Amino acid sequence: TFGVKQGSTTEITYTISPSAAPSAMPSLITADILEAAKDVSGEVQPGTPQFEAVGWISTYDRIISDGLINRAIFRQRYSLVVLFFATNGTEWAENEGWLDPQAHECDWSNDISCVTDPTGQRDVKALNLVNNKLRGPIPKEMGQLFDLDSLDFSQNRLTGFIPPEIFGLGRLLRFYVSNNLLSGTLPANVGSMSSLTDMKLSFNKLNGTLPPSIFDLQMMTSLDISNNEFTGVVSDDLQELRALERLNFQRNDFTGTLPARGASLTVANFDWNQFTGTIPLATLDGQRVFTASHNKIRGKFPGEEALGDAFDPNNPIPLEQLIALLNSSKIEKIDMGHNELSGTFPNLGLLPRLEYVDLNGNNFNGMFPAGGEYGEYMWRSTTHLAVAGNFLSGTLPTAFTD
Repeated sequence: TFGVKQGSTTEITYTISPSAAPSAMPSLITADILEAAKDVSGEVQPGTPQFEAVGWISTYDRIISDGLINRAIFRQRYSLVVLFFATNGTEWAENEGWLDPQAHECDWSNDISCVTDPTGQRDVKALNLVNNKLRGPIPKEMGQLFDLDSLDFSQNRLTGFIPPEIFGLGRLLRFYVSNNLLSGTLPANVGSMSSLTDMKLSFNKLNGTLPPSIFDLQMMTSLDISNNEFTGVVSDDLQELRALERLNFQRNDFTGTLPARGASLTVANFDWNQFTGTIPLATLDGQRVFTASHNKIRGKFPGEEALGDAFDPNNPIPLEQLIALLNSSKIEKIDMGHNELSGTFPNLGLLPRLEYVDLNGNNFNGMFPAGGEYGEYMWRSTTHLAVAGNFLSGTLPTAFTD
């Protein structure tokens, strides 16, 4: 039953007695606090986390009071209370200190990091709730933490969409939500996070095509969207991410040819998709790791084009020049297993830093490259060599005969 009192306070009577514990049902809804919440969330309906947050602040809080409410202070505290109720905070693995009605929200937990601004207000800068048994949707109010530069909700049971409000956080540097149950498409405004350097969305159920604005993230150095359900062609605009160093697109359902990539990229993973076409000529240029196994990529391996005459047995070059050329290569790992590559097996053993090679399950033919006059320089760093399922003859390299 509801008992309504005219004026600034609406009193609601429940069958549960009021308590200061976060799990208790709030017994009071203050009109001024409700209006402040509407300024942040829009409509606030009974039965929602937003309504529960208003009830808790109205009933128990000792920091926010009705009357003259500082909107900036309210916005931050209210948003964290909404997060608690939206993600089943009473069942978190670690919730001690959360919703302490007498403490500043920055002091609720070590998982909340804050800084003090010139006015003396303490602003939330980082929120780290990794592996804390959060369950439910990410509330849109996270987009109200305007000073946030790091948000980590990895390894929980979060569901629903990623709210587009989060991508309006212009100061956010790191956004991690890997290993959850998130679904839906990436919001069209993902590129609005102009400061973002690192985003991990792996191991969810995200789907659809990549929004064009994702290629506007000019500060991005690491992007991991592996193990989702993304589809469509990856635009060559990927190369516009000039700062991108690490990229993981594994285990999605991307199609089309492998996208062009920027010169800063050193680690690229495209395994277990539906990519077709040939390997771009610059695949080995500047990269340490390149993997694109279990796709439908065909044609010749680009080693000859990437390293020039070093791979031409009919046109040997002086040893000093060969060593200088090969030493410029940074490649450490190549995995192109289970594709449709053909032709002679590339002379990858000459690459001095190459540790891992997997070209299983392709259509290479002819003699396995023994190295000839350069045999002593072959496979010096390689510890993993997998070439089964091809049409090769000859003997194993000397380095693998012991």
